[in-house]
Amino acid sequence: MPHTKHFKKSVQAILNIGKKQLAAAKEEKWDDVEALEKNRQQLITQCFTKPIKPEMSALARLGIGKIKESEALLLAAVENGKKETKENLRKLQKGNKAAQAYKQV
Repeated sequence: MPHTKHFKKSVQAILNIGKKQLAAAKEEKWDDVEALEKNRQQLITQCFTKPIKPEMSALARLGIGKIKESEALLLAAVENGKKETKENLRKLQKGNKAAQAYKQV
């Protein structure tokens, strides 16, 4: 496991990417969310795949907790975007049906 200072920077970088993802999700920039997720997952893998030294366990728990909070916010934003997209698609399909019915008259 890297030194405490490096570990803190890595966790902060993961959280910053999470914030960028949340902002991109709110703007419905799903390609950006996906690209950022790839970067975030790489950092998470680098940060948490090696054994954690006992003296860093409290810091690791705190970092993991903050990452989980960030993920929960992002998941909620993605679910909200998914609902909005479904609703917009439903409205579009309803409009298409109305247009088709009008053409048949």
